[in-house]
Amino acid sequence: MSVNREGVNTLRFKVCTKFLNIGCCLCCSLRLCGVDFTKQKLEPECLFEQEKLNYMVESCIICLGILQVEFITSCVKEFQKNTELSKYDSENIKINVRIPASVQIRERMVVNFLLKQHSSKISLSEFLKNIQSVKTVWKWCLLKLIQRVISKQIKESPLTLDFSILYCNEEKEMNDMFTSFTQAKNCININRKKLRDATKKNISSLIPSMSDEDFQVCFPSLPNKPGKAELSKQMTLKHDSIYIAGKKRILIPYTY
Repeated sequence: MSVNREGVNTLRFKVCTKFLNIGCCLCCSLRLCGVDFTKQKLEPECLFEQEKLNYMVESCIICLGILQVEFITSCVKEFQKNTELSKYDSENIKINVRIPASVQIRERMVVNFLLKQHSSKISLSEFLKNIQSVKTVWKWCLLKLIQRVISKQIKESPLTLDFSILYCNEEKEMNDMFTSFTQAKNCININRKKLRDATKKNISSLIPSMSDEDFQVCFPSLPNKPGKAELSKQMTLKHDSIYIAGKKRILIPYTY
């Protein structure tokens, strides 16, 4: 795959290409080479057009397709359709999003693998601290597109849109990660109580807090390529409580 050099300096271009070559989408590749989407002169449509030119059929090895044109476009269309159906209106709107836990772990596995491949002196934690998250970039894309569709500004508002993004293989992936973790647990330096309490359900909160060294022992390779990942979404549109004649009135949220 290739990427247009415009807006990306030579060093970043080289790093970005490495991420593209192992199966990252364009947005994730730019994120991981340090591009700040909120400050660069980037537009979602331009990124999506470049993605279409590269014709990336499979889902991204990190974000599972969350930052790819097909999924984001479907989110915008669903939002537009459901706000019209529910007849919610507000001068502004606020957006929250929840993404699959495995995305954060996949990202750390990819960065860890590439840093080791190039014998980088940069620590894994230091690298990840300086990049924008999948959640941040997804919101940036969605908010820009929604503002154009509904002519609303995205800022603090009584009208809130909650997005929950679900991945069909999430449970299997977390089980596999738990297996890798338990197989290596005798070789890592981790709080014994946390180790005893580790389960398939809480492993997603335990792994991100692991040290770089322990993480590399447990997950030394790239994550599995997801193929065409099956993502679904649940959207809840709600309004803050209002007061009428001094009494609180709770407006029932719409869930789609």
